[in-house]
Formats: sequence, structure tokens, C-alpha cells
Amino acid sequence: MKTKFGTRIFNLLVVLALAGAIFFPAVSAESITSEGLEMPDPFENTTLREELPSKEDIAELETFESPVKKIIDELKSQNYSDEEITEELAKYGYGWWPGLFTFWL
Repeated sequence: MKTKFGTRIFNLLVVLALAGAIFFPAVSAESITSEGLEMPDPFENTTLREELPSKEDIAELETFESPVKKIIDELKSQNYSDEEITEELAKYGYGWWPGLFTFWL
């Protein structure tokens, strides 16, 4: 019984694979040509390089502290509950998910 069931499953998979090959033929690299298409060098334009952040900019961003986090820390130091902090932040258009310490504007 198990051999017949296994054989049937195998046959079904073979049929599906063949049908897939007929209806969805694989695309070969030879069938795609790039004649007339030129990929520009992304760093050819010097203004792009000038727009990349410097190491100083990156260091400044790594030490950035969100104003929302500052407000939350201040309210927590005043013993506000999570619900009270959420209400206070909502007054200013901020959202907060205390479980994940996620906030948004």
C-alpha cells in the first residue's frame, strides 16, 4: 500500500515538473541581450559622491537621541505610568508602544 502511494506521489511530482517546464520555460542568459543598453556607473557623477555622508556625519547620527525618547525619559523620571506617557505623547502628535519602546511622529 505504501509503495503504491509513494509511486503515485512521485508520478504526480514528475507530471507537475514537466507541465511547469512546458508552461513556464526557463529564461536563459542567451535569450536576453543588452545591445543598446548601457548601465551608467553610479559613481561617475561626482555629485553623488558629494552627497554620501562623511564619517563625522555618521558618528553624529549614531549618537542621535530622539526628542520623543527624551520626553519619555523625563516623564518616567517623574513616575508617570506607561498609559499616562502614551496620553501625554498623543497630545503632541507622538505615538509610543511601550512594550517594544517604539515611538513615532
